[in-house]
Amino acid sequence: IMATSKISTMADGNAQREVWAGCIPAIVTLAPEELTTVERPHPLLLMLPRQSYLPYATRKAREHFESYAPPCSDEIWFEFNGIPLKWHIPTGVLFDTLVGAEDATAHQPWSLVIRFHNFPADTVLRGGGTAKLSAVDANFLNALKEATYLRLGSAQSVMSLSSSAQERLMRAVQNGSHADYAAAIADLEPGARAPATIDDGASVEGRGSSVGPSRWRRLPVRVHVSGRPWIQPVVELGDGSGGASRTLHAVLSDALPELFPAAAVASPDALGSRAYVTTVSEVLVQGVPAPLGAPVDWLASTARHPDGFLYVIVRLKLNLEQ
Repeated sequence: IMATSKISTMADGNAQREVWAGCIPAIVTLAPEELTTVERPHPLLLMLPRQSYLPYATRKAREHFESYAPPCSDEIWFEFNGIPLKWHIPTGVLFDTLVGAEDATAHQPWSLVIRFHNFPADTVLRGGGTAKLSAVDANFLNALKEATYLRLGSAQSVMSLSSSAQERLMRAVQNGSHADYAAAIADLEPGARAPATIDDGASVEGRGSSVGPSRWRRLPVRVHVSGRPWIQPVVELGDGSGGASRTLHAVLSDALPELFPAAAVASPDALGSRAYVTTVSEVLVQGVPAPLGAPVDWLASTARHPDGFLYVIVRLKLNLEQ
């Protein structure tokens, strides 16, 4: 995971490579009540790419545990602290939402439980725990189409991808390979200029909208708040004040005014200020505390996930001060 200060200081290309290099060490154990042999299996140790999805680890986990578990009559699934994990959300977003940055060290490796029975169909989509990964690929491509449509006003470039191009793209996501992903995705935004770089050591705050590609129309953003369904706000480029870029605080203030009041804009990075009534614990992008004064189009250019969405995690304090 990137050091806290890096997300707002490194050049764009370096930031993209850094977020793609992020992995989560995990230890997977079989649910004790599903053990059917005298011998207990060894835990499975994995390095989960933050940009990828849990089902891509399913095959290895199934092969490791299936001889110790009852025959799987449905789909296998994972849980953390008794919470079924929603496989259609990127692995890094799951970890940030459930663990956060402040507690990340205490939860490494990430302790997951694998289950072969009682699939929680009321909370987890079907298709992610089967031997075939077609549902996982389809979920990713649908999200990529949506994000591309929001950015460019058309998803034709994604819909026109050949089968071989889709396979290359999915393999890059599965392996967490930035170089392979960049090569596979290159033709999806023809003619879009690269975002302006930000020199190492320079703050991203106060930058104008020039940091976003000129052909973008809207920014694909999903906001995950502890214990709530995600929010997908409509984020237009610029905020009407001289074409200046909207800040992350402005976007969150529109989406969650009760947590990010506009009155706090004078000091948008002070999460501990009285304006927030101490309810917000962390705001994370790619596992890193995000500066609320950062231009959201720069964040979307450098720290979006492979499906094209910028995921913003808002973690709340457990004991709210009134």
